[in-house]
Amino acid sequence: MLDPDANSPLGQPPAAESKNSFALARLRRAFITCELLPGASAAEAEIAERFHLGRASVRSALARLEVEGFVHVAPRSGWQVAPITAATVGDVAAAWRLFAHGSDTMTMEPTTARKLSRIAAQADALLGRSEPDVVAVARVLWRTFITDLAAAQGALVAGWMAQCNDLTQRLIFWFERSNARWAPPPLTPIAEALVANDMKAAAAELERSAQSLRDWLIECLIRAEDIVLTPGIGAGAHRLSQPAHPPNTATATGPGSARKIKSGQGSRTPSQQGKS
Repeated sequence: MLDPDANSPLGQPPAAESKNSFALARLRRAFITCELLPGASAAEAEIAERFHLGRASVRSALARLEVEGFVHVAPRSGWQVAPITAATVGDVAAAWRLFAHGSDTMTMEPTTARKLSRIAAQADALLGRSEPDVVAVARVLWRTFITDLAAAQGALVAGWMAQCNDLTQRLIFWFERSNARWAPPPLTPIAEALVANDMKAAAAELERSAQSLRDWLIECLIRAEDIVLTPGIGAGAHRLSQPAHPPNTATATGPGSARKIKSGQGSRTPSQQGKS
């Protein structure tokens, strides 16, 4: 049996800050991967119990995640997970476009450009592969490339794009439940422009990548427009304890699009709801 002594880090309880950091990371991942369904509502105690976290840590994490756009306070319900709507997609697409446009005036050290070129080569070597583990690695490399590219533009842009990346991943996780997998565009054209110190060309290639993501998200929206674009229809938001529904059902899309657990009402189509 493991019996760490008092001087071992294993024998010390986690510090308060580490508990808060762990809760923040765990809940952020739950929002990004849609473990916490868009539009779902829950009290702090319910979230703490589900994820085996302390109430104080959950409260601190939710306050931070509210600022990041993942959740907001819901009167009489505690907290409500941010819905996924056309506005959500529009905000993310606009952020990527601004990032691309701002890249044409940046400066970059040659060593950074070469590093990005190596990451791009690794990521592009995995394009077209469908194995889940390979896809996961490719997406980590893609995000690493964007993260380092943003960091070259300063701490403010880096922080902003970290949040944009999180929100983008959330959209991808959600829409891939019922749509074809998103295929990241090649990064090599961007990297080649960076190595050549041609920032305008790099920005143009980044804009094309952003457009590719935007087109895929809009296609997903069109397929789900009867649900995602009508978040105000219905009896109220669902609870976290409800089973996850596929995104082509009215109970999974956002505030007002799903029934309360205790309402006893079945799901209705938008046309049926409009007649009530």
